[in-house]
Amino acid sequence: MVRKAPIVVIVFNRPHHARQLRRLLDEQQGRELYLIADGARDNIPGETRLVQESVDAFADWRGGVKSNIATTNLGCKQRIASGLDWVFEHCECAIILEDDLQPAAQFFDYCDELLAAFENNHEVKSICGSKLFPQRGSSSSVFYSKYGNSWGWATWRRAWVEYDDTFADRSSFARLRAIATHLNSVKAALYWHIMIRWVWEGRRDSWDYCWMVACFLNRGVHVYPASNLIVNSGFGLDSTHTAEHEPYMPLEFGERLSLPLDLSPGVVESDEQIDAWIDDNIYSKSAPVRLRWLSRKIAAKFKAG
Repeated sequence: MVRKAPIVVIVFNRPHHARQLRRLLDEQQGRELYLIADGARDNIPGETRLVQESVDAFADWRGGVKSNIATTNLGCKQRIASGLDWVFEHCECAIILEDDLQPAAQFFDYCDELLAAFENNHEVKSICGSKLFPQRGSSSSVFYSKYGNSWGWATWRRAWVEYDDTFADRSSFARLRAIATHLNSVKAALYWHIMIRWVWEGRRDSWDYCWMVACFLNRGVHVYPASNLIVNSGFGLDSTHTAEHEPYMPLEFGERLSLPLDLSPGVVESDEQIDAWIDDNIYSKSAPVRLRWLSRKIAAKFKAG
């Protein structure tokens, strides 16, 4: 019997999202629940109450909640990274959800199955629940990519220990060359090189850029479902990073997966077309996509006045 992985929930100051996720998790009672929360910011009136209400949304979890709540505001990067460090001191694997995500009921069984299937395959770094790319002409149950995604995901302690937000043991040029070799793209490598510089300079408060680059440097791949299992409802002014919906973000669940998954022929190899699509549409972006992205940003700015 496949073991049921613990669930990690990350909350902050949006109790309406926290309560919605709590209701969706009701069928998962019996799993261990870990709760990570950042502390309120001193200059935001009422935020202490909002954080507490978000935490309280999970207080009735059967068997109790293991909580890691910051006493001061650490920011997104430090809080999530330190919270996951704490989680993996206690468990070998976990399913991770931020408060604004809506998981399909199948998401948890999907994660459980793949966490077990790839437990000892150190090339696989995470299990992703959001299907961001167009439908592929394939009957495969899962797809593989060099790019991960943190909108509903699962991973193991053995992968998370590779997380690094300093990369102090690798020079800037060596890191750039290693990423370019892994992604087979100088354009993509330059994008990630710039993003990491921005994180260091404080222009991006992002843990997942560091996680992605750590996976690149360790030549990792990530598993995606053939059908979308996560909907993100967190767009808006109260969102940490995503103020508006992007075209690649799924708005609804896909068709039900057939479980158990068919993992034949068992070869774990990233799909070059998926990798190229993700890079062109989400990250470094092709020229046409970049122009459309800029036009949306300009239009949104004018609309906001």
